[in-house]
Amino acid sequence: MHLQFIRLTTEWDQPEIYRLMTDVWVVGDMEGYGRFRDALINMVEAKAAKTLNELYGLDHGMYVLLMPPPADLSEPKIRVIERARFVDEEDKMQMVVRASRAGYRQLADLVQRAMDEGKDDINWHERVNGVSMPGVYVDRPGAVAINLRGPLSVFSRERAEGYDAIVFDRHPHSMPNYVGRYEGEAIDYFNPQRVDELLGLN
Repeated sequence: MHLQFIRLTTEWDQPEIYRLMTDVWVVGDMEGYGRFRDALINMVEAKAAKTLNELYGLDHGMYVLLMPPPADLSEPKIRVIERARFVDEEDKMQMVVRASRAGYRQLADLVQRAMDEGKDDINWHERVNGVSMPGVYVDRPGAVAINLRGPLSVFSRERAEGYDAIVFDRHPHSMPNYVGRYEGEAIDYFNPQRVDELLGLN
């Protein structure tokens, strides 16, 4: 079972804002995607946060934390941010997801669609970035986009085709070069107190 969250960057180019933002590629096999889908479904009624860490030994993959949904929000809302964590004596990036109940259902449906339509086609992709999926917040510092790729039957370099280096090799975007020094938007990636503020859905 393989499921990976690979940290890359993309350009966010909209009339009201332009900036370079984190683009998290979700890659893996069918079993790993099934686990991801089920975890999202389980968050609909969850009362506590759930960790969903990488299921394969790629040391540049991101850790994932799913936050419970707010009880008083019925609309599909999704916010995804990143923060740095110190794990096993090294810095690691963590993707933190908070969504309403409808938002988690929407994400689970998207993962299922990737399994149905994108099997063995890593070129297949769908972005969770506020343009293709309404209700997604990308307006705050630390916000990231999710780039869901088609799952593979066999998770290997050969099956990853032209994306093997992106998926399997550590690259400069695995950690931001401004961790702890992001003065322009005053983000301290190691400060857990910023999570509630950055993950607000209202």
